[in-house]
Amino acid sequence: YGLGVAYRTEESFDDAVEEFVKTLFLDPTQAQAKLQLAEMLTFQMKEDPESAEQLYQEVLEQAPEEKAAMNGLASVYFSTGRVDQAIPVWEKLREELPDQQALSMNLSEAYLLKATNAREAGDAGEAEAWDAKAKALLSK
Repeated sequence: YGLGVAYRTEESFDDAVEEFVKTLFLDPTQAQAKLQLAEMLTFQMKEDPESAEQLYQEVLEQAPEEKAAMNGLASVYFSTGRVDQAIPVWEKLREELPDQQALSMNLSEAYLLKATNAREAGDAGEAEAWDAKAKALLSK
């Protein structure tokens, strides 16, 4: 596990993945290795959202309040077009971590996407409501 973290820090992602996979082969319940691997698949490598989603869900089964896993899962939802699943996860996190600017930005981006989708569907009222949520969030 430690070698995987070192490789990730050095941005040697293929080597890091290999080390985390080895760790999980030896101990499939190692939540931190799953979390590290899922984060790499989501944020650095961006090539396997299905595997990342599965790993985040496994981490959350072991540790339901693991905030990094919750944020990663919401990011996977958002990046795969499932904004309706991402929003409640990010809203819950924002309640628990109100001072996290990156979280507010992610949530406002999701709200703005909902506004755009509503506008394209011809629902000006819904678009306005999502715009207002994004504006209120960004003004805090």
